[in-house]
Amino acid sequence: MRGGYLLILHLKRPLLLSTKSKNFKLTSGYYIYVGSAMNSLLGRIKHHEKVSKKFHWHVDFLLKEAELLFSVMITCFRSPETALSSLLLGQPVPHFGSTDKKDPSHLFFYENLDDALRDAFRALRRTREFCILNPKA
Repeated sequence: MRGGYLLILHLKRPLLLSTKSKNFKLTSGYYIYVGSAMNSLLGRIKHHEKVSKKFHWHVDFLLKEAELLFSVMITCFRSPETALSSLLLGQPVPHFGSTDKKDPSHLFFYENLDDALRDAFRALRRTREFCILNPKA
């Protein structure tokens, strides 16, 4: 199964997050991370849910500090990552998770969980329509 996913995270305290090559100043609150897995969607989600793992993506470093509240998958024949990222209304964290894409960010900040969940499902509904209407586009 291939497609994209959203991880909904809670960061309890402000954090200066260091990855292999970048630093990110994060505020306490809720975050949505947008990802894709065009080989094994379920495998990617399982990787993110592991406590002990090799850190590969920016979000792996964040998951060491933040609580993963929800993971939501969307099956699609092509990566819906850019579509999902463009639909989210949260405050983007510049260049987080998007170094291999032209997207400004794949991580979005929300002050409260209700806003994050509402925005996540609104974006998923619109992206799901895209995946169904254009399965091989």
